[in-house]
Amino acid sequence: MKLFQTVFAGILMTTGWAQAATIVDTGMPDTRGDNLGFSTSFATEAVQFTIDSVVTITSIQSVFSHAHTFITPTDVVMHGGIAANDSSSGNDLPGTMLLESAFTVSQGTTPDWYGPSGLSWTLDPGTYWATFWLNPASCSNCGVASYINPPTSLPSAGGTSAATGIPHDWAPVADSWGLRVTAVPVPAAVWLFATGLLGLVGMAGRKKI
Repeated sequence: MKLFQTVFAGILMTTGWAQAATIVDTGMPDTRGDNLGFSTSFATEAVQFTIDSVVTITSIQSVFSHAHTFITPTDVVMHGGIAANDSSSGNDLPGTMLLESAFTVSQGTTPDWYGPSGLSWTLDPGTYWATFWLNPASCSNCGVASYINPPTSLPSAGGTSAATGIPHDWAPVADSWGLRVTAVPVPAAVWLFATGLLGLVGMAGRKKI
């Protein structure tokens, strides 16, 4: 009974540690670019970040607003690693697209943190891109649908913009949109730690005998 109580308490402790925490937070930007979806300007933005342990991403947010008559769903795309370097601009390129989730920012919202939550994206240690881009399947009204495929070149931080008719002229802009990433340790890691406690308790019991 004492052995069970000890291990159960250890599992409760590790479960308590597995709380959602913000692992990336660039802070609220001082300025912002044009509204996401405006037909003559902003098309996508991305921020590069690095994690040093296995985590499950639960939410990703950036700073958005909508002030125009049309609303379009926005996709958050997670890219793994860095594929190459764009020799013409010196910017890194995002690696393989790993995961994707759509969300919508309602018309008339003021600049604030928005993005999908309730995610369960497990990532190994490494460098990743969180990319926000307009969903072309629902963008018939916005005027840039044919130019908002996943970008070929992005800066490692801040925002990127593309004028209508220039599909891949991605360049850093002065305005910053910010990034927040919330994650928890993967359940498997927590369970392994708990079973490790069981092994330690068993060893202690044998020594006591």
